[in-house]
Amino acid sequence: MNVKIFLWICAGLAVVTSTAFSGEVKTYSYGEHSRQKLDVLSPDEAQDLPVVVFIHGGGWIRGDKKIYRFVQRRLEEEGIVSVSANYRLSPEVTFPAFIDDGAAVVAWTKENIAAHGGDPNRIYLMGHSAGAHTVAMLGLDESYLEKVGVERDAIKGVIPIAAPLMLKASQVPQLSFVFGAARDEEMWPLGFIDGNEPPFLLLQGEQDPLVQPIHSKVAKQMIEAKGGSVTAHYFKDHDHMSIIGAFASKFEKKGNIMVPILTMISGK
Repeated sequence: MNVKIFLWICAGLAVVTSTAFSGEVKTYSYGEHSRQKLDVLSPDEAQDLPVVVFIHGGGWIRGDKKIYRFVQRRLEEEGIVSVSANYRLSPEVTFPAFIDDGAAVVAWTKENIAAHGGDPNRIYLMGHSAGAHTVAMLGLDESYLEKVGVERDAIKGVIPIAAPLMLKASQVPQLSFVFGAARDEEMWPLGFIDGNEPPFLLLQGEQDPLVQPIHSKVAKQMIEAKGGSVTAHYFKDHDHMSIIGAFASKFEKKGNIMVPILTMISGK
């Protein structure tokens, strides 16, 4: 699916779903930069509900939380409190600013989400594409959360969607404006696997030409080899864009992405 067409569809979904449910989106700052803002959406009369922190994709150079409002609305429909965040982008910043921002979002969520009906002890991290790389780093390299005063075991699960988990800076010199001087061992999520990470749920479209299924397959093998908890689901008809579009129920005919997510969150 063409990126421009996908963004146009997402924008339409954001408008359509904005009136589908009654929950009010509340926006907060988690830092001083204009992009360091997050949106909270809670189901009506929420109390001690599970929480999903969502980080959007966009190749570290584009994207906006408002485009993915339909993801939050679907989570609302399923009785889940969601936090969807923007973060600083390249070329203004380079790695690890994206991960630092993600950690700050988690810290904000841990401290404030109870006031929005969420359970601060049931936080799940979810991201798509570049955002999936961020949540994987947060789940695997505990130093980022430690810097903001959050223990890694506060995260009950990590859900990378179409995640470039095998990506190494040395292999993509054209992305030097994104990764700056970062060494492979600093930005490669799989290098931090230790078997003690939160449970991982890898969601992957088999028709994805940008982030091919080998990324999640290798990640699954490496986590299992260390004794960690990991599940992978492959959707035979989804590509890089349609797999995130599937959060809108009208586009989930190619595979219901919510089924494995709800299974993880419910613990069943």
